Amino acid sequence: AVVSTQSGHYGRGNFTLKPICLHIAPYESIDLVELVKTDNKGLNKVILVLSSLCLEVSNLKTQLFDTFLPALLMYGERSDSENLAKGEAQLMIGRILPLLQELRCFISRSQEVTKNIICQLDILYGQDNVAQSILTKDVHFLTVFEALGNLLTFQVVLDEVIENSNLLNEHWTLYRSILRSVHKSEQFNFNEKKLRTFEKLLSSLEIEIFDGHIFQNCIKQKFPQLSNGFQTELSYSISNLLSTYDAATLASKDRDLQLALLSPMTLFILHATVFHVQDKKTFRQIWDLHKRIPFIQIAGPVLLPLTSFLKRSLPFANKFVDKKMDCLVVTSRQTFLQNMTQALIKDVSTYRSQVAAWCSEVVDSSTMEGTVQTGLEKICGLLINGLVVAKNISSLLMMIMNMHYTLAKPITKNSVLCCIELIQQLKIIECTFHKKEKSTDCDSALIPLL
Repeated sequence: AVVSTQSGHYGRGNFTLKPICLHIAPYESIDLVELVKTDNKGLNKVILVLSSLCLEVSNLKTQLFDTFLPALLMYGERSDSENLAKGEAQLMIGRILPLLQELRCFISRSQEVTKNIICQLDILYGQDNVAQSILTKDVHFLTVFEALGNLLTFQVVLDEVIENSNLLNEHWTLYRSILRSVHKSEQFNFNEKKLRTFEKLLSSLEIEIFDGHIFQNCIKQKFPQLSNGFQTELSYSISNLLSTYDAATLASKDRDLQLALLSPMTLFILHATVFHVQDKKTFRQIWDLHKRIPFIQIAGPVLLPLTSFLKRSLPFANKFVDKKMDCLVVTSRQTFLQNMTQALIKDVSTYRSQVAAWCSEVVDSSTMEGTVQTGLEKICGLLINGLVVAKNISSLLMMIMNMHYTLAKPITKNSVLCCIELIQQLKIIECTFHKKEKSTDCDSALIPLL
């Protein structure tokens, strides 16, 4: 009975049913202390500390993208913001307050880890230190610096997502205003002391989350006197990370690759802020990236203009940017969107062929040949390929639509038809994932929409 019921749900195209959920994320069963073993006890301690910090950054990333961003991006999506009942906006903020408090703790933890990484690297590259006996001039912990840049990127992501959440900011303002009116009214029976404590909590949330200075507060926190050795190594890491981005990487529409580009940028801003250095050459190198990628996909519909972020984060940026460069930025954005629109028909045709070939391979794989392990490896490879194609289609679709919205450019009829077909290809992949071998009920999802 259970089997037939589940088959019935899936056969009707109900893919939301998840009778079984498997957590397949790999994890290390051996403790980190057991993995780090060399004859040099000093080196063991260094590697153990830096590895632990990198793991902490990875955990923070998972928490941000799995817990906080979905809630912030989807805030108010199930409600009609224009026809909310009186007081409903305040109730919505009340429901999300526990999450905002958790987000505040997340931000505080991120700042602590940032400071810890900087202090550890500063001690490591200090001139007069025992650590110098462990390192040589050719030893560079690029992975640690990249993790530091990623951690700073998380702060930028939060700033942009919260700033672009107009409904959340509007409801937050209404919530604060109604609390102020409570003091002036005698009809509410409340504890004055508890209300004051609650207002202090809200004030701290507003300063730490809603003021839009999460990233700036992180890089401007009090650090100890940092050494010249750390400054030199930080500059080297920035240059090295920037050199890893070739033309193919910059042309990619993948959000993860674009977010990775923020890592050397945030490190450069940290370097300029902490050491008060105005490196014109590196600034121009980062600035010129807008010719290849004028916007960075943050999350959902949020796009970050690369040049605007630099000018906002670096006070000295206006010294190095003239009117001609500003005009070139506007031109490059228009050109980038135009080129994407012109290539859209070709991209849709390419993805249509890839999806058709993938679906055909999935159908052909219904009969396993050889050993069970060989068959499972083949099926797993096919499923992963389908996810990759779906992710590429999704990235292209979001980039096209978000850029039209950001630049306030009307989308053409042909582009709309192309976007609809991209959505159709995503639904075909989704249906193929859930389709049973002998089921024909979900074939209706494959009917062309155009």
